[in-house]
Amino acid sequence: MPVTASGILSEPLSVLRTMLSESSSFQTWVAAANAAAALGSIYLIGTDTPVRPYAVVSRIDNWSSGLVGGSPGDYGFIASGRLYFDFEDAISSGNQASYADSMLAFKNNVGAVISDLQNTSGGSERLLLRRFDMVAGPQRFDKTESNSDADVLWCRFSVDYGLET
Repeated sequence: MPVTASGILSEPLSVLRTMLSESSSFQTWVAAANAAAALGSIYLIGTDTPVRPYAVVSRIDNWSSGLVGGSPGDYGFIASGRLYFDFEDAISSGNQASYADSMLAFKNNVGAVISDLQNTSGGSERLLLRRFDMVAGPQRFDKTESNSDADVLWCRFSVDYGLET
């Protein structure tokens, strides 16, 4: 039985997964009819049986929680941290021969998803996303390097969330 993300260290991973699924660009990229269907292409922590294209919301770093508020009795703790997430896609047969075309198509898809995340940051049931960094890639891996049946493109992002402390 799958474990559900709960608690202050796991919930941010799950919320970012939901935000990715709500991206219309991600839905188009993975040919999902809606956010619920797109969730099937976004994994928490990792996966043993990926279906490309997909995203993985993998880990949380630099987590902290600080007390905020004004008058006595009107305060609470606000969490912040850094989340990491990856994108991976198989190179389409039409782009196998052209490194430039395959990389541009991948960057177009990834860039559109990041733009969607930036535009929907904050609000109810969402994370306040403050800073995005591409920390690795994009890179192309052949079938041997990717240990799969396809040449793939991959990249990793980090995103800082919450209030700056």
